Amino acid sequence: MIKVKYYKINVGGQMFPKISRVKKGKQVYEYLRLVESYRTKGKKKQRVVANLGAVESLKGSLDGIVDKLREYCSERYVKPNEITADEMPTWGTVLVARKLWNDLKIGRIIKRRCCEWTKGTDIETSAFVLVASSLIKPSSKHGLSWWLDESYVCGNDGKRILPDWRQGVTKEKRVRISWKQLKQWYRVLNILLRHKEEIEKDIYDNLVDLFGLKVDVVFYDMTSLYFEGEGPEGLAEYGKSKDGKNRNRQILLGIVMASGWPVAHHVFSGNSSEKKTVPIIIGDLKKRFEIEKIIFVGDSGMVSPENIEEIERQEYKYIIAQKRRRNNEVEKVLADNSDKWLICEKGTKVKEVNIIEGTRHFVVHSEGRQAYEHSILENNVQKTRCNLEELKKGLDKGLIKKPENIGYRISSVLHERKGYRYFSWEITKEGKLRYWQDEEKMKKEKAIEGIYVLKSNDKNIRPQEVVIAYKELCNVESLFREFKDVLEGRPIWHQTPEGTKAHIFIRALGYLLDTALHKKMEAAGVNLTVEEAIKSLEQVKIAELKLNGERRQIVTGAKYYAGAVLKSVGLSGYKNLLPGMI
Repeated sequence: MIKVKYYKINVGGQMFPKISRVKKGKQVYEYLRLVESYRTKGKKKQRVVANLGAVESLKGSLDGIVDKLREYCSERYVKPNEITADEMPTWGTVLVARKLWNDLKIGRIIKRRCCEWTKGTDIETSAFVLVASSLIKPSSKHGLSWWLDESYVCGNDGKRILPDWRQGVTKEKRVRISWKQLKQWYRVLNILLRHKEEIEKDIYDNLVDLFGLKVDVVFYDMTSLYFEGEGPEGLAEYGKSKDGKNRNRQILLGIVMASGWPVAHHVFSGNSSEKKTVPIIIGDLKKRFEIEKIIFVGDSGMVSPENIEEIERQEYKYIIAQKRRRNNEVEKVLADNSDKWLICEKGTKVKEVNIIEGTRHFVVHSEGRQAYEHSILENNVQKTRCNLEELKKGLDKGLIKKPENIGYRISSVLHERKGYRYFSWEITKEGKLRYWQDEEKMKKEKAIEGIYVLKSNDKNIRPQEVVIAYKELCNVESLFREFKDVLEGRPIWHQTPEGTKAHIFIRALGYLLDTALHKKMEAAGVNLTVEEAIKSLEQVKIAELKLNGERRQIVTGAKYYAGAVLKSVGLSGYKNLLPGMI
């Protein structure tokens, strides 16, 4: 129950209570009087309107007097016991999600694109519920209901959306809501998926208009998402997992970023080659987004002669980070001993080395990266040496006898921490393990510490600009890791291709809101992660008050961080924003 403390007497502005003290003998008595101030002949005077009695005798009866006076007041005054509040659902997170949603005009785009499918369905509100949930509390459609239960989620009309809980005990442990409501969510998912490409294109055009987005550089990265169970036939396949789940079927997800914004994503079967996805992405950028001039930036996993040929055939430019090891082309570049370094920023320098006509190579050295990689090398060398020594003791005791088992164990130890880059080994004639730190290998590793090699076909770009573009790729990879967290789709439970793709589309739109919030806070100097910001906003709630049969809503206050987040997105006056007002 919410208690409201009061005591206020509304007496029209010129009347006020006053305590008068009267001395009788040695005793001083206090009397409460209602006094009126007035002017006569330019002089301010007071006169007693009513004697309420001795203060001591009024104790216990004053509340009753004030209570009787309430009906004559121009404002409405209430007693604490007249106000009750059944619950206080979370409002701050939903309010911010709705503000970002409206700013990016996502709801308007969805409503326009999906209008022919929405008979009897408020597609914009339903889509917002799904996407806001993926930003605030990612979960399945079943978990979505728990989020609705604890938050004040509503449409433009302000009417709260609540889960339709199933009655009684169900055999399906994960399904707690009615099938009718669950099917409604799946219907909305299917509608959105039908218009995925148009929605993405409209959002991209809107970003260009709203933020003056200049897309001359795009970044592309991929990840894998695994399934529990068999997964959808024709999409879930076995492949090289980035989750370390090689025994699970998976899909590959590619995402295109421009100026830090996610503009498109593509879902590929789990056994697809990453390199073979690049031509598909390039074709989509040119056809759907009508981007004619672009610099395609990717990491070494995307490099192949076929990809480079396709990029050039489309008359695009590229900047590609090359593999430093087991790469003859890079070895020739690193063999250059010229000292034509250009300073990019403190601790970073670059030089251009041209060994192939028509192609430019850039060697970049970063002191920060060198220190980081050196510490990793020393740690790996130390841990690998300890593991090899422990294995050697086991072999000397005869715990492992078969040659194939010995070879397997040694290989496992050397691969655990990339130990094969630093150590060599042999089995002696006596059947003993001998290992040593290979100085030739160590020399090669130390030669590339803090070094990376970039390759480009852009004849006009300056070496320093190449480095800036690559660093932006590193930033995008960091954002992409956040996108993976937003996905919360590991594992994926959907068992149809359409359900899987729709699930990822919702998560991608959720990440779009995530990106918008991140950029807003960054611009406002709010040094929080999106996860921390959302956590802070949970304190802002809506109190549903009841007063003599009437219902009123008030918004609770926010502490420092929540207030800073609200201000960063343009919601300084959040206390006046009730459901249906934004």
